[in-house]
Amino acid sequence: MLESCLKPLDVVFEVVSVFATVGLSLGITADLSVEGKVLIIIAMIVGRIGILTLFILVLDSVGKRKSVRYPEARVLVGKVN
Repeated sequence: MLESCLKPLDVVFEVVSVFATVGLSLGITADLSVEGKVLIIIAMIVGRIGILTLFILVLDSVGKRKSVRYPEARVLVGKVN
């Protein structure tokens, strides 16, 4: 475990709160190690952007690029009687 000096339930609460971006804290963020703070920052960014958005971004960059075709139409402009 990365943070052995803290209670596991407190760390779980902090991580879930950060990931959900609800703004709740037990005040243990300052007591985290540098690695723990980096993981908190990453969880905060992922929680803010959204798991689904990151998943789509990764899949889109890995998958084939589809060419976009826009529909074409002729618009007739005439005089209405």
